[in-house]
Amino acid sequence: MSRYRLHPTAEQAAVMEDHCGHAQYVWNLAVEQQSWYRPAAREAHRHKDWVEKTSTSLARRHDLIRIEDLPIGHMTRSARGIIAEPGRNVRQKAGLNRSIEATAPAGR
Repeated sequence: MSRYRLHPTAEQAAVMEDHCGHAQYVWNLAVEQQSWYRPAAREAHRHKDWVEKTSTSLARRHDLIRIEDLPIGHMTRSARGIIAEPGRNVRQKAGLNRSIEATAPAGR
C-alpha cells in the first residue's frame, strides 16, 4: 500500500469538503432509515406472533368459530351530510372510519 500526501489548492479543498459533507449526509440518512426499519420489522413480527398465538388458542378452545361479514363500506360512509343538513361529529366519524379501514382485511 502506498501513501501520498495531498496538497490541494484552495478551490480543490473546497470541492473536497463539499463532497465529504454530501457523503456524511448520505451516511447519516442511511443510519436513520435503518433505525426506523428495525422497530417496524420488530413490530410486524410481534403482531404476526400475536395473531398466530391468538388464532391457535381460539382453535383449541372452540369447536366452531363464526366470523361476521361486516359491511365495511356501509360502516365507513361519510358523516359530512349536505348543505341543508350538515353532519354532526364529522371529525370523530372520520377518525372512526380510519380505524375501521386500518383493521379491515385487505381488499375489502
